[in-house]
Amino acid sequence: MKYTACCFLFLCAGGAVSAQTAEEIDRLLVQHSVRWGEASVWTFASAGEPYAERDAAFYAIHFKAMPKDAALDTPIDLEGLALLVMRVYKLQGGLFYTLFKNRRYAFREMVYSGIYQQGDDPHDTISGARFMHILSRISTMTNGE
Repeated sequence: MKYTACCFLFLCAGGAVSAQTAEEIDRLLVQHSVRWGEASVWTFASAGEPYAERDAAFYAIHFKAMPKDAALDTPIDLEGLALLVMRVYKLQGGLFYTLFKNRRYAFREMVYSGIYQQGDDPHDTISGARFMHILSRISTMTNGE
């Protein structure tokens, strides 16, 4: 009887968690711009390290992937996301990224690897749908190696 009750509670809790995540994904997909806090949470989660927003931002600052003075509710641009992804996934870059490890060369690595398009402006903000597309491509690229 206890086993059945525990299984039932586990299944109910799992359904609530996945429903909450699905709602968060739906909300993110319709956004016009993704914030630093959301980007750090979803990037760490896609790399297999789920954190709350404050913890994800703390680790992003610790990995030097997010500016110390960036507010969690400010929109992230393509350069910022490139550096966040490169640092969180611990991706190896080319010569200049290896030497300087800054936003500019992280962005150039994303263009070179085909994650970003050739004509993208590094200072453009990212919509939620494009953000999820970028994370999907990064996840596929890193899991394939």
